[in-house]
Amino acid sequence: MEKASSCIAVFTKYSDAREAVEKLMAASVDRGQISLVGKDAQEGRVAAEGISALDDDLQRLGVQEANFHCYKCLILGGSYLVIVSGDYEEVEQACSHLEKQEQAEVSVHFNAP
Repeated sequence: MEKASSCIAVFTKYSDAREAVEKLMAASVDRGQISLVGKDAQEGRVAAEGISALDDDLQRLGVQEANFHCYKCLILGGSYLVIVSGDYEEVEQACSHLEKQEQAEVSVHFNAP
């Protein structure tokens, strides 16, 4: 996975996370840039090798090391992450769509150019 930026939305229910993925694809966000990660769900490129690979993947997506533990705890606690990776414009577009989801807590993580 190349170095990119990301938008991460946290959902407490799988159905809400899945719906967010469908809405992103309907808004022309490339499916290859979207990952859904949960304790029992790994869809997409992030954590494709399992939760143990999550730290490395998040680091490449601009997430600061201090946040790795938080995201892992959320996943182990039953939450789901919808992660969109890409360049600045792609991440901004996806973030604007995810922020419309009332059930989501959304964060943006940018890698320096």
